[in-house]
Parts: sequence; C-alpha cells; structure tokens
Amino acid sequence: MNSKHSRRDTAGRFLAGVVLTLSLAGMSGCGFMGDGPRRDPIGGVDLQGFCDDRSFEIFDEAGASVTCHENIDLLAACKREYNDAVMFKLKDPANPKTGLCYKRMDASSDASLGGIKDMTGYCGKVYPGPGEAIDNRVRAELVGKTWQCRMPVDVSAVCVGQHNDMKLWADRVDNLWHCYRKE
Repeated sequence: MNSKHSRRDTAGRFLAGVVLTLSLAGMSGCGFMGDGPRRDPIGGVDLQGFCDDRSFEIFDEAGASVTCHENIDLLAACKREYNDAVMFKLKDPANPKTGLCYKRMDASSDASLGGIKDMTGYCGKVYPGPGEAIDNRVRAELVGKTWQCRMPVDVSAVCVGQHNDMKLWADRVDNLWHCYRKE
C-alpha cells in the first residue's frame, strides 16, 4: 500500500510540475504553436500596396486568407480570344455564365462568336504572377454574379519582401497583420 501511495504522489507532483511549466511558459510569451515565440512586431504589412504593385485595386480578407482581386473586363477577355469581338452580352442577365462575345456584321446586326473559354488565361495575362505563366496563381472566379481575377496572398512572404528580411513571418492580431522575426 505504501508503494501504491508513493507512485500516486510522484505522478501528482509530476503532473503539477508540467502544468506549472506550461503556465509559466505561457505567461512569459513563449509560444508552442505558430512559427515562433510571440515578440513585439517589427512592423505592419501593406497588403493594399502589395496588391497595387500587381495592378489589383482591391484586397479582401476572410479569416487568415487574403486575396488580391479585380473585376474582369469581359469585353477585353472577349477580344483576347476573338480579335474581331466588339461586344460582350449575357444571354440571360440573371446568369453570369451565359455570356457571349459578338462581332459586328453590319450597322444593324451582330453575330455571336461564342463564349469566353479561358477566363483564367485572361487573368494570367493581365495580372502576371510571381513566376512563369505555368505557376501563375491568379485565377478567374465567379463571386456572386461578378467574374473576378483573384490571387491568394502569402502574408508572411509579403512581410519578407516589404522588410527585406528572410526571418519574418506574419500573424493577424486584433484584425491587423503584423510582421514578427523568427529567432
């Protein structure tokens, strides 16, 4: 009975020691999750500037996801596929997937050339990504009833580029992105 009692005491002291260690580590700012211990940020992240530099006008955030985006000029996308396109029109105004490109036949009639077959190709040409065309991360997406060119943003990579420091990572705190240095 003594050995059973002493094992329980030892286990209890061990568990209490683990809890105390974790509590002290948490209060001192040491992190166990993420890319490194939380420290004071070295600066902010200019996400709008990053998107502007790539010719996007807008960025949006959904949780930890950031995307640069721009509405697609559907007539320009038509002209990319059909040199003689002069108009883009929806067959069904309630359905953005019914768009057709048209050419002018004469002063009073137009002829359908077909739909836009490579919307993502248009986005890749207008908003070139960080590498060769084959690894361009810009994609065409239908958002609500609007076609957009969208590019996901690696916020940590933006920190590295904007502060010229390979040891940085980004985190969102109180709805603001900050750059932190890995030690």
